[in-house]
Amino acid sequence: MLPRLFTLALLLLAAAPARGQEAAAPQPLPLLTMNEAIVQGLANSPVLKISVEKLEQANLQVKRAYALLLPFVSVQGSYTRADEEISLDFGSFGDLFTLAMMNCGSWDETTMGPLPEMCAAPAPADDSSEDESSARVIQELNNFDAGVTVGMSLLNLRTWPLIKNMYTAEEIVLLQTGFTREQLAYTVVQLYYGVATAQSAVALMQENLGTVMRHLELTEIRFKAGVALQNERVRAAMGVVQARNGLDQAVLALESARDALAIMLGKEDNAFAVEEDPQHPWRDAAPGGVDPNALAQRKDILVLDKVRLMTERGLTDVRFKFLPTLQGAWNWSWSSNTGFAGRHTQWRALVTLNWSLFEGGSRWVEMDEARSKMREASFNRDLALQHAEVEARGAYNQIRSARRDVEAATENLELAQKNLQIVEKQYKLGAAPQTAILDAELQYRSARIQTLVGSLRVSLAEIAYAKAVGRLTLEGF
Repeated sequence: MLPRLFTLALLLLAAAPARGQEAAAPQPLPLLTMNEAIVQGLANSPVLKISVEKLEQANLQVKRAYALLLPFVSVQGSYTRADEEISLDFGSFGDLFTLAMMNCGSWDETTMGPLPEMCAAPAPADDSSEDESSARVIQELNNFDAGVTVGMSLLNLRTWPLIKNMYTAEEIVLLQTGFTREQLAYTVVQLYYGVATAQSAVALMQENLGTVMRHLELTEIRFKAGVALQNERVRAAMGVVQARNGLDQAVLALESARDALAIMLGKEDNAFAVEEDPQHPWRDAAPGGVDPNALAQRKDILVLDKVRLMTERGLTDVRFKFLPTLQGAWNWSWSSNTGFAGRHTQWRALVTLNWSLFEGGSRWVEMDEARSKMREASFNRDLALQHAEVEARGAYNQIRSARRDVEAATENLELAQKNLQIVEKQYKLGAAPQTAILDAELQYRSARIQTLVGSLRVSLAEIAYAKAVGRLTLEGF
């Protein structure tokens, strides 16, 4: 039974390397550079598009704030249907003179003073045209009214802190947009290095598969020569199976890494290759450690500085509530009803002074609230600065640790390579057992993986440090 199973295993293994090599054979794919990936990631990011819209909204808020200082024009019109027409008869001039004479007859000079000159005037001549009554319509059956009002604020000091805050809000959106760009670029770079590492892992697994296959061939030769034992053939076959499985897993990991990067870049497929050793412009970003002064230039810290400035202006706004406001307006109106004045149109100019002296003490409460918001903004900035320093020092320590790992892995790789070469020669001569060469191959493969992972850690730590201290500049993207 065992010889039949071993024969079947050899047949499967004979076809397995071919399948493994065929599956792992890299197809010619278009190269995607890291710069191109960053540009595409920024161009296709919905988050960044939202930031652009917020910037447009901030610009509109500035224009709206200035509208408080500009004149306003309003037009009014109305139609009224009454149940009846109402008029008032004031009488003729003769009627008015008769009424005056009646008052003159009862005039008391002792209590009311000298008799007016009008009482000594002659009576008007009898003129029927002048004696006719004059009726004034004070409510028409159908009445039309229209008017135009032009006005503006002459004095309102509260508009100035409001306008300044709108400009500051625009600056905050610009800083937030820049900070968002940095975060997106950092994410793209992380994914890009992940794909580059996965590509290198696939190449390493392909090389390892070729090595164990050659080892299997060598074992067969030694077995036929009577030097190798049966268990060595089985262990060599098991090594091929493990190597093939490792290659398949590496290929799947590469596909997953490409999928993640393709989604981030807005690509429809993952048919692309990346640079084998991508170079970023933020190498040697931490030559002398963490500079606390540099942390204050981070965009998120600058945003909190702007927020505190806005809270200070909020206190100024409350103080300006104690001052008066002055408004001016001019109104022109037309009515189909002439009324008492006997004309359809009229205009008037208004200057309004509004000075609210006391509102139950609510403004004093608002001032205390504004001062509390100022203190809160300061504490938020201090907290964010502490987090930034922790992030920067952590990234700096990661750089130091990763560089030491790379140095150790490089030295270990050289030793593992020399050891493998020595053991291979001894194994071919029959002076070394199979376990020795398997261990040597495992050590060599592990050293290469450690070197690869260490290089990735150094690059990512350098980029993380540049982001932490606000040096992740994207002017070229």
